[in-house]
Formats: sequence, C-alpha cells, structure tokens
Amino acid sequence: MFLNYKLPGWVHRAALIATREQVPAPSENIELTDLPQRATEVDTAVKTLVADPDVNTDGFPMRELLGLDKALQRQRGALIDNLARLSQLNEDIAQAEQELEGEEASNNPEKKLRIQALLSWLRDERSSRLEAALANREALRTQFSRIRETIERILSSERTDTTLAERLRTLFREQSVTIISILTALSFIVSTIVLAIKSAVLGTGGGGVAPTPAPPTRSGAADWAKKNS
Repeated sequence: MFLNYKLPGWVHRAALIATREQVPAPSENIELTDLPQRATEVDTAVKTLVADPDVNTDGFPMRELLGLDKALQRQRGALIDNLARLSQLNEDIAQAEQELEGEEASNNPEKKLRIQALLSWLRDERSSRLEAALANREALRTQFSRIRETIERILSSERTDTTLAERLRTLFREQSVTIISILTALSFIVSTIVLAIKSAVLGTGGGGVAPTPAPPTRSGAADWAKKNS
C-alpha cells in the first residue's frame, strides 16, 4: 500500500521515528492501570504528527493513522470506565465483607443473608468487569501494534528506496559504468547482429563474404552521443 510513498525529507523521517517511539512495543509489559496514560501519550503523538505542516502531505496515510487512533481512544475510554467500576466494586465488597463479620449480621440471620447475596452479586460483577478490562487491554495492544506497523512500513519503504539508489550510485561509481560505455557496448552488439545478417544473406545468394567492420571506438560513441543529444 505504501510502496510508492516517498518521504520528502529527513524532517518527516524524524517525526515518524519520534511518534513510533511513543507507541509501546508488543513485548512491553504494561500494568492494566497504566494503559490509559500510555494510550493518551500515543494519541498526543499521533495528533502532533498529523498537525505537523512538514509531514501533513497528500502522500501520507493520515486517514489510516487517525482511524487507528480513534479506535485506540474508544478502547481507552472503555478501559477507564471498567477500571473505575472495578475500583468502586472493590470498595463495596470490602465494606460488605466487614458488615458480614460484624456483630449485627451475626445476631440477625436475615440481614446476614442479604449481605451474603449482595457480596455474591458484587463479586460476579467484579469478575465481569475484570474480564472486560482485560479485553480492553488486548484491544489496546492490537491498536498499538497496528500504529507501529503503519509507521514502520512507511519508514521501511523509504529505507528500501534509499538503499536501492545508493547501490545504483555505487555501481556506477565503482564499475565506471557511464552512458558512453553503455552506448559503445550497444553499438558493438548492433554491428555484430548486422554483420551476422549480411553474412547469412550473402552466403545464401552465393556472393562473397562482406569484410568485418571494425567495432566502434569509445570516442566514436561519444561523438555520436553528443550529436544526438
């Protein structure tokens, strides 16, 4: 998708690298309660990249990055809600457990049953909220990875193009491959083909064999190139 994308300059590359560094790597172990803050840092980095006038060009996949960031923020919001509810549930469970062990519950079997039922309900909801929060964590990790992959794909494409250009320059420099030498080689190949055709025609018609023309010299090819440039 990005193979034809060219970064206009090193400013863009530096901005992409800076954004990538803000995105957690797949191997990074992040506490569940720390994920919202990390998601906020990624959101800020992506929005800074998008707002950069030196990077915001038609060739840059802004829509894809913004779409990934939007999905990231949705999961961040859901995780914040689940973490807040988990915190409240933990407080409610601790209070109910304290009441269950109290003297009033011990002397009142009916109240004790109500507290036990409440505890069961609170613990079930806590399990459900924890499961949802863990699902949010996996979704956030997926978004982190997709954002990193998008940026790395662009950087990799730019590095590939640069490496190929450098190799071509090295080839022309070290092997002394020039336009003149290429024209000389092509002229020699054409002369050889023409000679072979003439020899075949003359041989078939019973005529003599045409003399072999001397191969074009390097200076001759150079003169031809100048005249036809």
